[in-house]
Parts: sequence; C-alpha cells; structure tokens
Amino acid sequence: MAGAETRNPRKAIPAACKNVFIRIVLFYMLAILIVGMLVASDDKRLEGSGDSVTQSPFVIAAQAANLPAIPSVVNAILISSAWSSSNQALLSGTRVLYALALKKQAPAVFLRTTSWGVPYACVALFTVFMFLSFMSLSSGALSAFYWLISLTAAGVLVSWIAILLNHIRLRLAMRKQGIPETRLPWYNSWTLYSSYWALGMCIIILLTAGFKVFTKGHWSPEGFVSSYLDIPLVAVAFAVWKLVKKTKMVKLSEIPLHAALEQAEQKDINDEEG
Repeated sequence: MAGAETRNPRKAIPAACKNVFIRIVLFYMLAILIVGMLVASDDKRLEGSGDSVTQSPFVIAAQAANLPAIPSVVNAILISSAWSSSNQALLSGTRVLYALALKKQAPAVFLRTTSWGVPYACVALFTVFMFLSFMSLSSGALSAFYWLISLTAAGVLVSWIAILLNHIRLRLAMRKQGIPETRLPWYNSWTLYSSYWALGMCIIILLTAGFKVFTKGHWSPEGFVSSYLDIPLVAVAFAVWKLVKKTKMVKLSEIPLHAALEQAEQKDINDEEG
C-alpha cells in the first residue's frame, strides 16, 4: 500500500519483498511450529475457560518452561506487534478510501488532504472505528468484538482474492500482448501458478471460515453473518457498479500495459538523473 509513496518503488519494493520470505519462515512458520509442539491444542487457557483469561500460546509455552520473565517479554512484543499492525491497517485503509474517492467511488470529502498530502478526512473516519477495539474490555461487548474480527478477517481474504485476480490478469495480459516478464522490476516464472494456488486457498478459507455454525448444535445466526456477510456485500457492490455505470471487464489484449510500463521506466530514468 505504501509502494506508490516510496521514492523509487521499482527498486525499493523488490528489495523489501525478497526479505519477506525469510522473515515469514523465521518469525511465523518456525515460531508457530515450536509453540505448536509445546502447547496442546486443547489447553483450556487458550479459550479462557474457567477462571483464567485467554492467553497467548507463546506465554503458555514460556510458563511451561518455568521462565518467569519471558511471559512479560512476550506480551510486550505482542503489544508492539499489535500497535504496528494497527498502524499498517490505518495506512492501507486510508489509502484505499482515498483511491476510491479519486475514482469517484467514494464521497469527494475524502479527497481532502493536508498541505503535505496526508488524507486527513480518511484518517479521521478510520480513527473513529479504531475505538471499537476497546469493546474487548467489556465482557458484554466481547461477542460483538469477535463478530467484528470475523468480518475483518473475511474482508482481508476478499481483498487478497481481488489482488490475486488482478495479478493473474496482469500476467495473462502480458502473455497475450507479447510483453516479456523482464519488463517487470521483479518477476519469477512460477508466480502465475502460485497466484492460482493462493487464489484457491483464499477462496477455500473464506468459504470454510465459519464452518462451525454448520455443525450439529453450533448454529449461530450471528456467527454465520459475521463470517459470510462480506461475500454478498462485495458481490452486490460490484454488480451494482457495473450495472449503474455500464462498465465492462477490459479484455486482456486491450489493457494498456505498454503505456504503463513505459511511464514507469521513464520515471526511473528521471529519478536517476535527478
């Protein structure tokens, strides 16, 4: 989301992406593997059952190892990570809303920015919704907070589905128009196929996220709506826009890739000369 605001995105973004893989392996996959081997999946502390509150599996693992200082350290890391994640969400959300306003798909009021380019109207709207996180402090509002979490998770999956569909169409359009992959600042021969795989996984996860409500004795209207409301909302919004504006999907052969690539390459030349 911040790519367009970097000084040289065609160099900065590939450099950042190359570091993503090792970070995912070390900080996500390896850490989850170790904690998964130390904490039982049916540990009651994970659910907040009884007199205990819901705890992080990292904290539970540290407690099992009799390391009294580690739980506080882990909690501090998790709090800082949550703060970082909220900053990222605020950045991406405001930029998406601003882009929608530019395309006249959102009210023009969200085009208002400060003298240095910050879309303060978008930031103000998202800041209001950030206060909903304090609902987790109330036991009565905690259920509604979990509904919002489910809605947000489904929204993220819908966003990634849209991103993957666009990437697949980009690569297919490049093939159709005879544009070599080397014109892209960062490419791999297998990314088209990995995008198909990721698209399939996102769709499966989106459709099965609320599977619990379909099992015997677990039906919940609130759980069903919070898990699947985003699907009809996005589908209806897409269909209504197409019908009202009478727009059509651009054919692969008609996507103006040559002009876009030439513009990006010319910008790189200007940045280097500047």
